[in-house]
Amino acid sequence: GLNIPAMRPKEVVSLAPVLGRYLNQDLDRLDMERAVTAVLLAAEACAFKELGISKSLWQEAQSEMGMWPAALAVMLVAAKDPDYFSRTPAHYFAGMVARAKDGTLRLDRSIWGLRTHAGRRPKGFGVSLG
Repeated sequence: GLNIPAMRPKEVVSLAPVLGRYLNQDLDRLDMERAVTAVLLAAEACAFKELGISKSLWQEAQSEMGMWPAALAVMLVAAKDPDYFSRTPAHYFAGMVARAKDGTLRLDRSIWGLRTHAGRRPKGFGVSLG
């Protein structure tokens, strides 16, 4: 299985703000189960509409990784600058799915890297990921 750190729904959206465009509810008003469901649906919508991920690739990702890890993979792709990709975000995501299949995907390292990068904001912003 994949080694992933615990992540709350609000942190997922704070690390990839584009997901917030697809939330249909205020996470602060939801219990944990509903907040997770809202973020899963937002990740799915973002995958299709923003990242160009096909429904079949999304289903394959969920099958290989699980629903929450697949959503976290979308978060990681959505958080990247569009100029980062040598091809497309969907190709990058497909590579993540292929690494999940062969057991080399390290979501934990990518998530910690994103958290570290997000923590490097200019002084005065007061951003806390804790």
